[in-house]
Amino acid sequence: SEESQTIKVERGEGREDYRIHFTARKEITKIQFFSPSSSEISSIGLFGNGLPTTLKFENELSTFSQSGYPVASAVDGKLTPQANGWAISPQMGRNHFASFQVKTPVSFKGPTQIRIIMKQRFQSGQHSLGRFRVSVTDAPKPISYGIAEELSGIFAITKAKRSPQQKQKLADGFKKSDPHRVRLAQVLSDANRPLPVDSKLRGFENSLSAAEKPLSLPPEVTRLRRAISLSEKQLANRRIIAAQDLAWALINTPSFLFNR
Repeated sequence: SEESQTIKVERGEGREDYRIHFTARKEITKIQFFSPSSSEISSIGLFGNGLPTTLKFENELSTFSQSGYPVASAVDGKLTPQANGWAISPQMGRNHFASFQVKTPVSFKGPTQIRIIMKQRFQSGQHSLGRFRVSVTDAPKPISYGIAEELSGIFAITKAKRSPQQKQKLADGFKKSDPHRVRLAQVLSDANRPLPVDSKLRGFENSLSAAEKPLSLPPEVTRLRRAISLSEKQLANRRIIAAQDLAWALINTPSFLFNR
């Protein structure tokens, strides 16, 4: 099937240049230009390109990564205010580099625009992106910045004379320079995080807790229970009951009252 698209250009007084952009979802096999007899076309240039493509990255490398914020998490597709993204604390104020390789080779014809979006979602309000430069290269994989100057200095020391701290820095440098290991470490860290609370399970727990609470008694039952409790107390002391009955009988006897 073919796609057709018509674009009208208004005639001007003199010679003019027009740039027309259009997108075709299918391969174009034929293009036709229709011009009135009174118009003259000096030249036509065609530039073709593919549809917009989202690039995915792999083999992430950086000169330094803060603990818990590896450079691999900068392009993992997650957007959270904490525990995600690339950070460099406590090495602020230094030059740092990060490289990312595209997973799928990119091919294009003619001029191409690359759109890079950098997001800063850390909400402390105390850190922001500094001066940065973005570069693109067609160098073959893998891309590496080489060995850091500090590690190069340690390698210059005889192995037997290296301190435990220097050996640890070499081990840490190797761990951080291996993208596959960094990715596995991030996967392990994510797996060790506690699972989010299931909303349905929380609802069942709340319902069970409400069902275990004792039901409130009707007012009539409460009154009768109080009456039974008072009667039981009165029966426990018969002398007091007899005195109360005698006093009640005297009070209600007309000849006993003082106003008679």
